[in-house]
Amino acid sequence: MSAQAYSGAATLRQLVDDASRALAEAGIEQPRLEAQVLLADAVNATRTQIIAGTVAAPDAGQLGRFRGWIQRRERREPFAWVRGIQEFYGIPFLVGPGVLVPRPETELMVEAALEFLAGRPAARVVDVCTGSGCVGIATAIHRPAASVLFIDLSAAAIEIAGRNAVRHGIQRRCAFMCASLLKAVRGGLDLILCNPPYISSGAIECLPPEVRHEPRIALDGGPTGLELPAEVIRQAAGVLAPGGALMMEVGIGQIGALKQLAERAGFLQTRAMKDLAGIDRLLVAEIPA
Repeated sequence: MSAQAYSGAATLRQLVDDASRALAEAGIEQPRLEAQVLLADAVNATRTQIIAGTVAAPDAGQLGRFRGWIQRRERREPFAWVRGIQEFYGIPFLVGPGVLVPRPETELMVEAALEFLAGRPAARVVDVCTGSGCVGIATAIHRPAASVLFIDLSAAAIEIAGRNAVRHGIQRRCAFMCASLLKAVRGGLDLILCNPPYISSGAIECLPPEVRHEPRIALDGGPTGLELPAEVIRQAAGVLAPGGALMMEVGIGQIGALKQLAERAGFLQTRAMKDLAGIDRLLVAEIPA
């Protein structure tokens, strides 16, 4: 792709055409859309402006940035990583290597958390296995009296979660801890939110290329995929206040076993919530009041 071979809209069209072909050859499902979005990001424009050809041709720096992004997508790095941002619950979050890309199905946890916290304005919330911090931050934005402790074993994740908290102006109500699950947490919590690793170790290599780029520590739930979620349940039962709740995302087919484990751990009420695909995606378990 040459910045000098074309001018104006023709340059933009040619850049998109060339990038689209490269992405299609790499197996990208929506190559033209991605090429348009990345070019728009590179030149600080909108995708609509790129399609209409109403922005100037990229300068050398912008062109180099665009080419680098296309090369990363050819290697099947997650699209959100390349852009550096992902929307979740209508909120833009910084993302990148070191954190899981927020998924739409995880928004179900935020909806359940907001409903639970409606009558608990000054709640103490923990977002464990926080990653980018999207769940806890979205919850805190909509519940402005709640305080949130963000926990992750990954220092990179904690750093990104902290930047997202600052980005959205809630850092004064937040604390951050690089630790293993809930072992270092004191009791009296009102709500624990968790999107743990829940894919079985042997299934990791069967995942799409973009997902395999994401941190294995955020994906691998142990030999059956239940080991990490089960440990979260056991630890959560010991640090929740009476009437407190654990909300945890689970994998397909896992809800039955995890509900039984939660009941054995002392949770009185357990239920499953389905995502938009009709899959049991969220375990809600409450400690007796």
